[in-house]
Amino acid sequence: MNNIESNNIETNKNVFDYKTIYENCLITENKDYQKPEFLLKYDKSEVFFKQNLSVITGHAGSGKTFAITLLVTELLKPNIELHNISIETANDIKILWFDTEQAPFRVNQIRQRIMHLSNANNENFKIFSLKDIKTEHRNEFVQAAILQSDANFIIIDGIRDLIKSINDEAIATEIIDNLQSLLVRKNCHILNVLHTNKSNDNLRGWIGSELTNKSDTVIEISKDKSGNNGIFEINFTKIRSTPIKDSLKFEVEYDEINNVALPKWYDNNGTTGTDGMNEIKAKKNNLMNLK
Repeated sequence: MNNIESNNIETNKNVFDYKTIYENCLITENKDYQKPEFLLKYDKSEVFFKQNLSVITGHAGSGKTFAITLLVTELLKPNIELHNISIETANDIKILWFDTEQAPFRVNQIRQRIMHLSNANNENFKIFSLKDIKTEHRNEFVQAAILQSDANFIIIDGIRDLIKSINDEAIATEIIDNLQSLLVRKNCHILNVLHTNKSNDNLRGWIGSELTNKSDTVIEISKDKSGNNGIFEINFTKIRSTPIKDSLKFEVEYDEINNVALPKWYDNNGTTGTDGMNEIKAKKNNLMNLK
């Protein structure tokens, strides 16, 4: 986007101001550097820091959307205890989700799931279906929407659709630069979603390489590696805070009576259910027609 006023280093992206950059970027003992606020804490590990990027990846059909649905539910409905492992979140989290792949009907199903699972205030969660928007307009809209929003947790599902070529190094760098500028200006966290290559577990293209390098956290979603059918894993493969060794697991339960598919946590002992999950099961008969 052109000529957007910045609250930080550069007042015009096309103007190089050496003095301003020098004064703002020089690290000295006379400045007070505050640790960015984290938005989610799993056990002792803090993740999703404000002013940082993260990325969720996995092969097609690995359960990425369901995994994000569970994480968003935790952010909107904090402090769930999962078999003595605490999941804590910051207060007053507002979420903005951009879906670039699915049609409005499917994206509305995501919204309905999250509203039912979290009992959240609708004003704290907004989701957009951008499938029918031109690529260049998607990119401009996402940046403009973030600038005009007070959301502090942003999801771009999938960032690949903000550019025409995933193997264009210059465009990939520009996209990441723009996102990093937004992070600081809006004091938010941006979670990106990108598929892995079919032949390996690397993120696709130059945009994938840039995201891997610049992200504070990289999360891989996969089917359970121990062979449990219908179980999915959330693995934190890169994290700059305290490492998370154990994976989070979830399953997707389908209720044929209500025609609804809901993700729910699954622990390593093969049992499901916490106070929060029991509440969800009790509500299932009242759920809307979701898939």
